[in-house]
Formats: sequence, C-alpha cells, structure tokens
Amino acid sequence: MLNAIEKQILDNVFEMQIYHGPKLKLDNYPLIEKDNPDYKSKWSEFGSYILKLRSLGYLKFEDSILTTGGRQNQKYRNNIINVWTDSLDIDKDGIAFVVKERETIKDKLVSEAKDIGFSLYQQVKTGLVGFVGGIIVSWIIGLF
Repeated sequence: MLNAIEKQILDNVFEMQIYHGPKLKLDNYPLIEKDNPDYKSKWSEFGSYILKLRSLGYLKFEDSILTTGGRQNQKYRNNIINVWTDSLDIDKDGIAFVVKERETIKDKLVSEAKDIGFSLYQQVKTGLVGFVGGIIVSWIIGLF
C-alpha cells in the first residue's frame, strides 16, 4: 500500500516521463521533514520513498542518480543527500498503478457529480412545483 506522498511521486514521474511534465522538486511534496532546516533529512525521506517505489517495481533508476554522503539517517536508513529526479523512469507496473488510480479518482468524481446533479434536479423540481403551485393558487384567488 502506498502512502499519499508515494502516490504523488509516482504520478509526477508518470507526468514527467509520459507527458514531458516538469521535473520533480523536493519542495512540491508534503514531507514529514518539510520544516526541518536540514536538507539532508528531506532528501533522505524523499530517497526512502523512491527506493520503496523501485523495490515494488514501480520505478526504475540506477543508483548513480542518488548522491550519498555523510552519516546514515537513522530514521530513513539511508545517507542520500540529493536525487537527480530527471533520471527517474516509471516502469510498466508503475504506469498501470497510476492509470488505475486515475480511473478510481475519475469514477469517484463522476459519482459525486451525478449525486450533486440529482440533488440539484430534486431541488429545482421541488422549487418549480412549489412556484407553479403558488402561481395557480394566486390566479384562483384572484378570480374570486
């Protein structure tokens, strides 16, 4: 199961590779370490996500895109201090995951739109019937 950040990274790599979208930037993600002034911690966290995505077969990349140095971050168990994100590639399983995820989101939005549309229709119908009924009653009263 992927968390929201991992899904966002995978979706962004898909956009970057398939649609030539912008390259990934660290500041675009709601990282746990976002407020930490130490960029090493942010890169270690980001690195842990892409390493997980690679181990699941969703991303492909060579270790050479990872710049490492210093001591290992105990929390993320790596010593990544930079990632060349433009060299991340999405694998066929990653593409399938993104496509399925987008279909799920689309289906939810369509369902919600239908519910809103039906509710709006009911409100208009009820309001219109009341309005027409009021005009008829006013017309009848006006005749007498």
